[in-house]
Amino acid sequence: MVYLILLTAFTSFEVHFVLFLLGIPFVFVPKSRLSKTAIQLSLTLVSIVLIGLVTSIFNQADFYDRLKDLLYFSKPILGLLLGYGLVKRINNIQFIFRTIILVALGFAIYHSLKILFHLNLSDVNVETIRKNGIDNLLELFALAILISSFKNSFFKVFKHEYFTFLATIIIGISFTLYFSRMMFVGIILLVLAFTGVAKLTKKGFSYFSVLLVAITLFYVYLFNAEIRRDEPGLQSFLYKMKIAPSEIFVPAEEINEKNHAELWDHWRAYEAHRAIDELNRKPLNYFFGKGFGSLIDLDFIAPVNEKGMRYIPHIHNGYIYVLYKTGIFALLIYLILLSFLYLQSYNKSDTLLKKNTQNLVAGIGLFFIFSSLITTGIYNEHEFYMFFLGGFLFHLQQKEKD
Repeated sequence: MVYLILLTAFTSFEVHFVLFLLGIPFVFVPKSRLSKTAIQLSLTLVSIVLIGLVTSIFNQADFYDRLKDLLYFSKPILGLLLGYGLVKRINNIQFIFRTIILVALGFAIYHSLKILFHLNLSDVNVETIRKNGIDNLLELFALAILISSFKNSFFKVFKHEYFTFLATIIIGISFTLYFSRMMFVGIILLVLAFTGVAKLTKKGFSYFSVLLVAITLFYVYLFNAEIRRDEPGLQSFLYKMKIAPSEIFVPAEEINEKNHAELWDHWRAYEAHRAIDELNRKPLNYFFGKGFGSLIDLDFIAPVNEKGMRYIPHIHNGYIYVLYKTGIFALLIYLILLSFLYLQSYNKSDTLLKKNTQNLVAGIGLFFIFSSLITTGIYNEHEFYMFFLGGFLFHLQQKEKD
């Protein structure tokens, strides 16, 4: 519980890295063994780290920037190992679910009250509400468990139905008040996976078809409605939903440094475009990347902090980020890893518990496939789902032995 509170309350990379690093010696006792799957995933991530290290030798970079990248790419490995070791000691998946929900419930109450006490009724809009928090990965995961529990008893961890319902409402309200596009898409993906309909069977295909039609109709409405960026209420959030595809995939042909609105509307795509341009200068870099410590040249001083930055170490698109730092071979390894996680839902199982554990792993994989487009995936600064993944890998191994 303490780990979940700290990981959620402190979203900085440094805090997460230190927590993961310091925790491992306490959860792994002598002769403690990892499962075959956990070893394979760890080595897969280590191979990406090694490619980045070796490549950085042949490219000029500041030592401090190299060290930062090394730590960034190492954090998911530490998170996976710590999660595996900690859950192995607890060895009770229902206790894990209960802890996730209770801690998330505490954060949801705090977040909702914080908004209530700071709310100015004369100036209520999405931006002022989001100043109290832009996302919460723990609440997202807890809400997915709670919603899934109404369909699948595996996720039911409280004796009283009314408490489950109340927790769902409270966390759901807080979840909505983040107005996070990533969280809204994430909850759909996780619930589909947890309830076993994320795979492309006949049943799964019907769910995805309905979802696709709903999304299509939603965007038909958005592109036909007159929605402005600076309008009050939900208008600004709907505007962000409207520009989401172009923000990711369509870089602006020209950047007006004095027009920040135009800049941010295409920021993710612009970052990725600049990274690809840098690789094009020396096509050999496509194979093994530019190595740890390499920076992306934005071609102008962007107002990403008080002083502004022209050279940045990270971008939002996780696929281009991995390609830029470690090359196409590492990107293929990354894609294989994410595919392996998602495909767990297709594996045969001889018990209901094993199948549900596979669906949990598949849900995390599906979430990473999506989040790698917009928040760097497993290499996001405040991401800690690798911690959850490690724990579920232990339970997956236990089910395999039963």
